[in-house]
Amino acid sequence: MTDKLDVHSPDAVFPGPLRHRPELFITEKGRLGVYYLVDHLLQAVCWGYDKENAGSLSIDVKTDGTLLLKRVFGNEDPLFPELPELQGASSGSMANDMFRRCLQAINSKKFERTQNMRGNPFLLTFLAMTVGLSSKAKLKLTEAGSTRVQNYKDGLAVDSVAHSKGEKSAIELEAVLDSALLGEEVRAYPFRIRVQELACLFPGLAMDIRYKGFAPLTYNCKDGMKDLVNFIVPEDDRLHPEPFCFKAQDEDTTFEVALYLVISEMEKIKAFAGFSETYHGGVHDECLRDVLSDLFLRLYKFQLPDRRQSLDNIASSRMTYFGTFGSTVPFQKESRGNQFVKIVPGVAACVRVAGPSLQWEKGGNRSRLTGPNLGKKIQPELTVEFRRWLLEQSDVFNEWKLQWAPKKRRRRGTPPPQS
Repeated sequence: MTDKLDVHSPDAVFPGPLRHRPELFITEKGRLGVYYLVDHLLQAVCWGYDKENAGSLSIDVKTDGTLLLKRVFGNEDPLFPELPELQGASSGSMANDMFRRCLQAINSKKFERTQNMRGNPFLLTFLAMTVGLSSKAKLKLTEAGSTRVQNYKDGLAVDSVAHSKGEKSAIELEAVLDSALLGEEVRAYPFRIRVQELACLFPGLAMDIRYKGFAPLTYNCKDGMKDLVNFIVPEDDRLHPEPFCFKAQDEDTTFEVALYLVISEMEKIKAFAGFSETYHGGVHDECLRDVLSDLFLRLYKFQLPDRRQSLDNIASSRMTYFGTFGSTVPFQKESRGNQFVKIVPGVAACVRVAGPSLQWEKGGNRSRLTGPNLGKKIQPELTVEFRRWLLEQSDVFNEWKLQWAPKKRRRRGTPPPQS
């Protein structure tokens, strides 16, 4: 798409063609398009954060659908240090110039989508695109002790850039998405769910959200998947007070899992690859299933009940996790009802794999992960650690497996047992 764009022309893409055919940039109009845009916007302002000096992210959604976003960094460094300078004259629009800088960087072929750095042009485009697809917006950038502010209407700047003195580096955006243009409003996006997930996917980054006048929610998670599994598994469902946690690295691939054994006929897994939810699973949750099934059999001679689910059902269960927690990704159009996988019932877990070598199933929606190979180093290490934990938790395991014990039939004429 970007190869055919004249990125030196201020009006080549932004905002005219962007507003004329937004589906070329955000997959489609409607709810899925809004989800896609807002999700990438939130990732864009978090991506490449410094874990030692993470800063904060504040989100405020007004009753009229106005989105207020404020990302404060822990220093006064440049906002986008990796992004090359703009080629050609400025258009007078901060959002337009940012969009052009990103396209120029993408066309240079020097950047990759998975490069975890501040100023990754593939992600940063969504900051400018949000302005371009809004009926009105206000963009404020602070870096190197200076602040620039500009207002927009229908993607066009309505005034010149205002300059003032600033402190810590920050990105602030106030936007009302054009619902007539996109066919959906920003309020459709499940902010509370996704912010909670992002707080765990970016550990150390303080986040707070205010949604339509409800009480604000604040997150400052430090432990990644451990925090997330504690959020989504109610205490009454847990058979042990602390989750099993495991984290390992194989070259540039990081694998992390936290799980509880629960009383349930279903498997409850939230799986992520990078910062995307893989609601159709993949190699990371298959690695976890293989280790659990193998150790249950080898250590305790316990054969799990044969339970299989279609990928459609797995996606559905992840989207309606415990009723009040759901997925940020709506159902895809393709049917996966004829593709089945063997599950591990009675397990609630959060698992994540991250790295530059992630491989996805063909199709473009990033719903199922096919690589990298986790069997060489990560799966053996997970087997060792879960075996040790399982031996220490033998009482928990014995209680857990009773849910599949054969039910004794009461002989005719025998009174029922007294409770």
